[in-house]
Amino acid sequence: MNDKTSIKTPQKLSTVYNGKCVRILDCQNPQNMVNGLLSYTTTLYGDVANVTCDTGFTASVNVITCTSSGTWSDVALCSPVGKKILYG
Repeated sequence: MNDKTSIKTPQKLSTVYNGKCVRILDCQNPQNMVNGLLSYTTTLYGDVANVTCDTGFTASVNVITCTSSGTWSDVALCSPVGKKILYG
């Protein structure tokens, strides 16, 4: 018998499966980008978001990943070609 229930809390989704509580990490939607777009379907642990920058801009990273800490692996930035934007 597979007994499944879900409880949604910020950044955490717990599922009871076969009487055991299993924690599924949810990174939530990544930060909006300026001069670019993040493409993803889901935001759970291990999922990736692909980075695409507008014409004339270059990406700081090509992909960000939802990590085991429930956060995205990086902040994706699009900077003008030939210039770097410092973050932080």
